[in-house]
Amino acid sequence: MQIDTFTRRLTDRCRKAFGARLVYLGLSGSYARGEAHADSDIDIHMILDELSPSDLDVYRTILKEMPQGEKACGFVGDKAVLAAWPAHEMFQFTMGSRTLFGSLEGIVPSFRREDLQNGIRLTASGLYHMAVHGYLFESQEAAWTDSLNAACKTACFALQELWYLKTGQYVPRRNDLAACFTGVYRAVIERCLRKKGEAAPADNEETAILLLACSRLLLQETAKG
Repeated sequence: MQIDTFTRRLTDRCRKAFGARLVYLGLSGSYARGEAHADSDIDIHMILDELSPSDLDVYRTILKEMPQGEKACGFVGDKAVLAAWPAHEMFQFTMGSRTLFGSLEGIVPSFRREDLQNGIRLTASGLYHMAVHGYLFESQEAAWTDSLNAACKTACFALQELWYLKTGQYVPRRNDLAACFTGVYRAVIERCLRKKGEAAPADNEETAILLLACSRLLLQETAKG
């Protein structure tokens, strides 16, 4: 099923199920960026006026009954929760989403420059710890490759935010983002762009060192204000 067909059917089903209570439906992730492949998840944001456990049951049933519904993931919440959400997470939530229904205007908290800086620093500190811990204690674990793949994706999000801070430009596609940087930053993005299976376990320590250098630079850059 094509992504436009999927999102149109999902939107119709959600509007019928929740009616006027449906505030927003959006597509994010690789499908929104135009970078999806056969194994990609379908990231959907759904916001209701209020969210109850029974609403989760209804939404779960909708997805189970849809072709490729098992690929769906993403954020599900309500207006009050979203309004209270940490502002530093709103950059990716808003800039990286394609609206399918409704609007986020007046619902999500606005993010400021310092919010983005704090978000980058939180991401970088987590990446730094993960790289050091993995290098020391998980280098022989098969699952570490998957963890490093996920960490490289996380680093790309931080670099999107850094480029926005520097230029005011949001660059959604990673190929385009790689062209914005040189050195360690570009190397991390190019590592993220490798297809699944191309990163061998033997590359893990090299990747961890790369992430260590990247996170260090991010921390230093955002500490300057």
